[in-house]
Amino acid sequence: LKKLLLLACARACMFVQGVSPEPKDDTEAMIIDLIESQIRSAVQHDGGNITFVKFEEGIVYVRLQGACTTCESSKTTLQMGVSNVLKFYVPDVQDVVDLTAQSQEENRCL
Repeated sequence: LKKLLLLACARACMFVQGVSPEPKDDTEAMIIDLIESQIRSAVQHDGGNITFVKFEEGIVYVRLQGACTTCESSKTTLQMGVSNVLKFYVPDVQDVVDLTAQSQEENRCL
């Protein structure tokens, strides 16, 4: 139980600080680099933040933070901005999914 709690705390700290996990391969490294070097600054300009979570089977999973969690335009930003940039530079990317609602639900359970 103690190990599970420590793991949960570590993941929560990474989420709060906006730290991306270590990339598993070159594709993930490119995705993380794009998020951190191009996409994040645009999102932060409007008071939000974006964090890479994982890349599985062509889908990039991210978490939106700050102003993005309550902004009505965040879905448009995700699909028209984030998704388009990642698909343009990383051909393996098929879609981008926001896990923000899921992480907020998990935090309520703690």
